[in-house]
Amino acid sequence: IVGNGGPGKNGIEKSQDNHYAIIGMLGQVPAKVSTENGEIRPGDSLTSATRPGYIMRAGAGDPTVGVALEGLTTPSLTPGPSPAPCVAGEGSCANTGVINVLISRRNKSLTVEEIEEKVTERIAKMEIEDEVNILIANAIDNLNLNDEITEAVDPKLLLLETKLTVKSDDLTSRIVKVEADIKTMAESLASFHGILRFVQDDLVKMTNDQIQMSNQIQNLNNQLNTNLTNLTKITNALKIDENGNVKLGNCVRTGQCPVPTEGTEGGEPVVEIVTATTTSQTAFVINQSGSGDVASFRANNVSILNIGNNGKVSIVGTLAVDGRIMACAGSSCGAALDQAVDETAGDIGVEGKVVAGAFEGYCETGFVWVPGSAKYGTMPGFCVMARAARHNTNDNELGTNLTNVVDENNVVWTDVSQGEASLACQGLGTGYHLISENEWLTMAENIIKVAANDIDEETAGLQLYNANNANECQSTNCEYANTGFSLTNGNVVYEMAGEIGEWTNETITGKGCPELAGGDWQEYYNVLDYKGLAIAPAYYFNNADNNIGRIKVGSGDEALLGFVRGAAGIYSLDLSNAPTAVSENIGFRCAR
Repeated sequence: IVGNGGPGKNGIEKSQDNHYAIIGMLGQVPAKVSTENGEIRPGDSLTSATRPGYIMRAGAGDPTVGVALEGLTTPSLTPGPSPAPCVAGEGSCANTGVINVLISRRNKSLTVEEIEEKVTERIAKMEIEDEVNILIANAIDNLNLNDEITEAVDPKLLLLETKLTVKSDDLTSRIVKVEADIKTMAESLASFHGILRFVQDDLVKMTNDQIQMSNQIQNLNNQLNTNLTNLTKITNALKIDENGNVKLGNCVRTGQCPVPTEGTEGGEPVVEIVTATTTSQTAFVINQSGSGDVASFRANNVSILNIGNNGKVSIVGTLAVDGRIMACAGSSCGAALDQAVDETAGDIGVEGKVVAGAFEGYCETGFVWVPGSAKYGTMPGFCVMARAARHNTNDNELGTNLTNVVDENNVVWTDVSQGEASLACQGLGTGYHLISENEWLTMAENIIKVAANDIDEETAGLQLYNANNANECQSTNCEYANTGFSLTNGNVVYEMAGEIGEWTNETITGKGCPELAGGDWQEYYNVLDYKGLAIAPAYYFNNADNNIGRIKVGSGDEALLGFVRGAAGIYSLDLSNAPTAVSENIGFRCAR
C-alpha cells in the first residue's frame, strides 16, 4: 500500500512523490537485510537492525517483522587490511543484501489464516531442507583431505620419477649406440662410393663394346635380308604335297596361274595352307612387328580386305556373316550380352552405343521404314503399313493374320471402331500397334519435304495428290501421285489422302476440341483456338487447291472423340466421331 494516504501533492502520483512510500503489510516482499547478528538462513525470524532501513536475524525475545524466505551469508572472518580484528556480525564483517521476507498478521479472515497455515508449513519444510544443505556444506568445508591425498600420491610420484629416470638412462644409451651405428654406416657408404666409381668405369667400357656389337648385328641383319630375299625367290613356287598340304604359287606373270577345271569357279589358289591332320594349334600366324599392315588382300590392285597393324579391318563390298557380330570393349563381351545375342540368328551385339549417319530397321512384307522425327518423339524411326489395313471378306474377325492385312488385293478394312482397330494391330504380333498420332504427323511432315510429291510444278506451292484429283496430275512426278507418296529415304506409302480416313490412337473430349470459325470442314487458318493441341500443319498453302488437309470438329457435347486422319489430305483431321463409332469411310493402319 502507499503510506500517508490521500492524493499526491500538486497532482504528482504517490509513487513519484518523496513524501509517500510503498509499504508491505502482508505476504512475500523484498526487504533489505544485514548479517550484523549472524548469517540469515531460510526460516529465521527477522527483526529491525541497527542500520536504519534494514532488518537482521532476531534473537530470543526480540520482536519480529517477518520470516526469511532466503538466506544471506557473512563475509570471511579472515582479518582485512584494518588493524582492528574482524568480529562476526560487526564492522566490516557485516554483509547486506535484499531477500524475500514473509510478513504475516494475526487479525485476519479465515481464508487468509488457511493460506498462512499452508505457507508456514511449506517454509518449515524448506527450513529443514536448507538446514541439511547447510550442514553438508559446512562438513565439506571442514573436511581436510590434504594429508590423506599427500600420503597416497607421494609414493606413486616417487615410483613414477624412478621409472622415468630408468627409461631416460636406457634411452640415452640407445641414442649413443645409434650414433655409433650411423658413424659405421657413413664409413661403409664412403667405401661403397669408391666401388661405384669402378662399376661406372666398367659400364662405360661395356657400352662401347655394345655399340661395336650392334654394328656387327646390323651387318648380320643385312646379310640375313639378302638371304631371305633369295629364299623368297626360291619359295615362290614352293608346294608341299601329300599330307603337308602347303601350296605356294606365283600367278603374277601370264601363263603361270592354274587353269580352272570344268565345273569350278576358278583354279587352284595361289596360296593354300591346309593342315594335314587335326591339331589344336593355330594353322597360320602373321606376327607383324613393323609399321606396315598385317595383311592386304587385293583384286585389280584394289585392297578389298585390309588388316592394319592397329587392328583396324577395312572391307570393300559386302560382309556376309553366318552367325553373329559382336562389338565389345577389350575384345571381350560380358556374359549378359553374350547370352542375349543369338549365334544363329544373324544378330549384332554392341556393348557401347551405336552411332550411324542413317538408320533403317528391317520391316516385314507390306510394311516400310519411316525415318523418325525428334520433333514428334519417333526417333530413330518405325515400320508402318504401306497401305491401309485390308481383310478378307470371309475373315472379318479381329486378329486377322499379317498376310491378309497387308494384301493389297483384299478390300480396305472399314466399319471398325478405334478400339477394334487397336486390337487388330496388336493381334499381328509383339510390338505392333495402331498408328499413333505422332507417327502419322512424322510421315506427313516427311512427305512435304520430298519435291517429287508435287503433282503440279507450274502452280505455286506444293500440290499433293489425293483420290479426288487423281486425273489432274500435270507433273513428271505423276508416277508417285498414282502410286502414293515418296518418303525421304525412297520408301513409298499409299492411301494417306483419299475418301477413306484412318483412325490414329489419340482421343479428346468434346470440350477440348479446337474452336473453329464455322461448322463442318474448315481450313486451318479458320482455327480460332487450338486449345493447346500441336496439330497445325508444318506446311500450309491454300489447302482448297493443294490438298494438305482441313479440320472438322464435333458439336462439343460428346464426352470423348477419336482422331481420324487422311480424309482428302495428309493433314486432314476429323474430330467428330466417338471412338466406338464405325463407318464405311473410316479404316486404319498398323505400325511397329
